Amino acid sequence: MYSSLGDSLWERIKKLGLDKKMKEKMALHLWPEVVGEEVKKHTWARSIRNGIMTVVADSPSWCQQLSLLRMNYIKEINEKLAQEIIKEIRFKSGSVKAGNNYQKKQENFYKIDLTTGEKAKIKQQSIRIKDQELSSAYERFLEFVKKLEKKRELEGWIRCEKCGRQIPQNEKYCLTCSKNEIKNQELLVEQFLYEIPWISYEQMSRLIPSLEKDQFDLIKRNLIKKVREKLDYQ
Repeated sequence: MYSSLGDSLWERIKKLGLDKKMKEKMALHLWPEVVGEEVKKHTWARSIRNGIMTVVADSPSWCQQLSLLRMNYIKEINEKLAQEIIKEIRFKSGSVKAGNNYQKKQENFYKIDLTTGEKAKIKQQSIRIKDQELSSAYERFLEFVKKLEKKRELEGWIRCEKCGRQIPQNEKYCLTCSKNEIKNQELLVEQFLYEIPWISYEQMSRLIPSLEKDQFDLIKRNLIKKVREKLDYQ
């Protein structure tokens, strides 16, 4: 059962092009490893699009020097990814401060340790998939998710009151639950307006304290429009 599920999932991932996107993301993280410490200080891999990697260097001279070595970098990155992901590297002169800050954050993120139990649980989930390539990719993905979860816990993230997903401290619900909450609230207001058309915002806000005046007015206008369209049709 799990084997066929894994194979089917892997085929769908390939059809959607997600396997390539995963490797493109990995290629950006491989840049510092491939170029070494000295080049890493003066550059950062900013993006990949249509097989073209854009690398920012802090001076035109670095751009010129690295352009001569780009084929070596392309070959090494593709070998590490076991696929021709990078077709060309283009160097652009600019500030690497933002890139270096981003790289430091990424390095700190990957330094987060998982416990033996967490690793064993992830391994147990990934080995159910028959396709070795998918199994390894899925294991890396689960490790990434777990590390992100632990990082957010250290940053003080809390859980959504409805579904339990991690959210920033100043939020009450996650994005999905917030949308559902707003939708349910709008349906409730619409129902009240339909049954009691003369109800005011002040009266409604006593029933639903979180309701905004603009939101109430918009729901009322939309309801009037729907009623008119229904009357016109009849």
